[in-house]
Amino acid sequence: MNFLSDEELLDTIKDLQTKGYDRIQLPGGTSKDGSYCSSGIIPVFNEKNRKMYFIGVPYNSKYHENGEQNGHTKKYGETIKTTLLREIFEETGLSIDEDDLVYLEKSHKVVTDRYDKTKEHHKHYFVVPKFTGHLHDFKGPNPIDGETAAPLLIPVKMFNNVLFTGHMTPLQDSINVISGIKTEYAFALM
Repeated sequence: MNFLSDEELLDTIKDLQTKGYDRIQLPGGTSKDGSYCSSGIIPVFNEKNRKMYFIGVPYNSKYHENGEQNGHTKKYGETIKTTLLREIFEETGLSIDEDDLVYLEKSHKVVTDRYDKTKEHHKHYFVVPKFTGHLHDFKGPNPIDGETAAPLLIPVKMFNNVLFTGHMTPLQDSINVISGIKTEYAFALM
């Protein structure tokens, strides 16, 4: 994994902002029918410096205003978990076992659908304590869906400052779950 220095990370985020990636989000995405969104909080412990990082995905919130819609990889009949597994793989390159996901029930939220104001949209959040694979490191837009760029490993303190505000409550709700995984995680989060 490529752990950038704080300065390199801030420079990368600034550069991404000039390219339209106006926020850092949790990896995840929406179901084909648009009725829900599943997002994952992925902690990464760096053994070398004993610090905790989270995976954030640069996101262009204006991307869909241009009429661009990704739908070719979404499938009807997905569950909230299988949507998350697909989205995390597409956005980060990581594979997750569905049985390892920890649902953050307290963070579940129901909002009005942004496209059809007569419908509800459910937001679901999970802690992703285990994964396999390697993080994407492509330059520019994600080849699967240009609304995102390559994921970033962001230290906890910085993550609190750059994460999209709509994802802050689930992040806070995840701290107890992550701290319970390993004692070193708890110390790294303090």
